Amino acid sequence: MIKKILFAIGLCSLLLMTGCSSLPLADGFDEDTIKDTTYRVIELLNQYDYDAVGEMVSEKWRSELNAETMKQYLDPILKSNGKVEEIASTSVYATQDPDTDEFYGSITVQVKHEKKRLTYEVSYNKAMQIVGLYIYQKV
Repeated sequence: MIKKILFAIGLCSLLLMTGCSSLPLADGFDEDTIKDTTYRVIELLNQYDYDAVGEMVSEKWRSELNAETMKQYLDPILKSNGKVEEIASTSVYATQDPDTDEFYGSITVQVKHEKKRLTYEVSYNKAMQIVGLYIYQKV
């Protein structure tokens, strides 16, 4: 079940991205904006406000990454790990779509919850719309 959850949520980012790389952010991306937006996304997800997060998703990906899908796959992960206690670490970098060569601003955030640490990976287009969202925990 966990593998299905990880696959479904990560599909958008895995299809688009070449992987976690150390590319510098492309022109048009601001590290602080990516961090602030992602902290807000994490807050909304942990309030189970999937509608608000869904509105932040790029139109191109809304049919796959919508509120219903997020609720189905993220509720079990988020609810079983308890409340957010602290942001442990962040890493901001660029990823690139291998098909279109478009660059995205991406971030990996380690978040300590009451029971376990979760890793949130979010990628944005230049309009700061979500084009990839992935949450996982170490088993």
